[in-house]
Amino acid sequence: MINYNWQPSARVVSAISAMGMQEYTVKTDFRREFILYCQQQELRNQHGDWDQLFLDYAKQRLQVPAAKATTAAPAKQALQPYTPNAVVESSNIMSDDWQPSANMLEYITAMVCPNLDYINAQLISFTSHYHGKSHPNWDQQFKKWINQGWNVYQNKNSFKDASNKDFVKQHTDTSWSDGL
Repeated sequence: MINYNWQPSARVVSAISAMGMQEYTVKTDFRREFILYCQQQELRNQHGDWDQLFLDYAKQRLQVPAAKATTAAPAKQALQPYTPNAVVESSNIMSDDWQPSANMLEYITAMVCPNLDYINAQLISFTSHYHGKSHPNWDQQFKKWINQGWNVYQNKNSFKDASNKDFVKQHTDTSWSDGL
């Protein structure tokens, strides 16, 4: 499986840039999108040539939409600009297909919880719990959700010992009743 720290070669970055995407975007957002796609699809590359898969992914994603986006977006924006309220209203209702941003997911795996299976399982619980509700920043809510759940999950191991269950017995002095 592909790692979060995988970087495309300079040759591939140049090739994708030639297709019309800025080099910075290729190295950051598009790279993260590709990594998440590979992990969600559970792609395994026998030869380790992620560069070629990245290039193929870029060709697939950029061929038709890039031409439409450059011509249609300015006209649509000129006819109907988005107001800040419209953007907030359209993006803050939780749905079943909600996904955290690539940046937030990368942060969570690096700083909060490295277990992708746990994160994927929690994503289902999170979207089900908040379905239909609104919030201004679902990414932050998801980070809190993972952080709280992961702390509890990690600490379950410490309560498996019988010594932890017998806390009261260990810390209660009953020696005064010996011999009564």
